[in-house]
Amino acid sequence: MLRGLKALFMSGLFWDPMVLLGIFTGSLLYFNFEYEQIESVYFDARFYALAAIIGVLYNFSFRPVYKRGGRVIDYQYTTVNAILAFLKLVISSVLVMSFISLVTIF
Repeated sequence: MLRGLKALFMSGLFWDPMVLLGIFTGSLLYFNFEYEQIESVYFDARFYALAAIIGVLYNFSFRPVYKRGGRVIDYQYTTVNAILAFLKLVISSVLVMSFISLVTIF
């Protein structure tokens, strides 16, 4: 388990802002809500809409990908990055709750 955590830190994925936001969100949900409330958050479309909006705003504001020449934004590639940012946020928030549950058992 320690090798896996070391690999996570060394890969740089942990320092991605969307992953950090997902870790913060998952921790906040885990420590402040009951199971039924967390379940209702993850079954609500507004949570996913908010995560998608955050992913789009982050990628188009801070990390746009430009076409060759650097003058025009490559909308297709930036949109794919926004979708990946959405997935990173949602998946990391779910996985951090399972990780906290695993750690607190021991």
